[in-house]
Amino acid sequence: MHTYPNGTPSGFLPAEMTKCVNLYEKIKPLTEFASYLWSTGATTPSITIHNPGEYWLEVTDLTGCKGKEYTTITTRSCMNAVYIPSAFTPNKDGRNDIFKPLIDGKLIKYEFAIYDRWGQIVSSAPKPGYRLGWKTKGH
Repeated sequence: MHTYPNGTPSGFLPAEMTKCVNLYEKIKPLTEFASYLWSTGATTPSITIHNPGEYWLEVTDLTGCKGKEYTTITTRSCMNAVYIPSAFTPNKDGRNDIFKPLIDGKLIKYEFAIYDRWGQIVSSAPKPGYRLGWKTKGH
């Protein structure tokens, strides 16, 4: 059980939150309460945010004390960037000798394989940043 110095629930919702553009974000209070009323009209402990803006949550604790807090949701780009070169020069001059994707960001799943014209795997990398990439061996 939480006790509040002024008798009303407070400090249960962050003042600001940031979510990724084009992704949904679930928000919920830091504490459990007896009842909830969100600015969206929802009466559930959490809501899924689709758009940036200001949201409020009014809660009632087990003793009947009510509290209301606001949070501002902003968005930012969270896109990963993957660049795959269209060519490379395996002439051992130390520049562009290895063919591999360049990744900026964090990937959840990664698989990289080079196939020859007959559909056979020539090279593969088990994880991003794999140090070898692909060096041609006459394929």
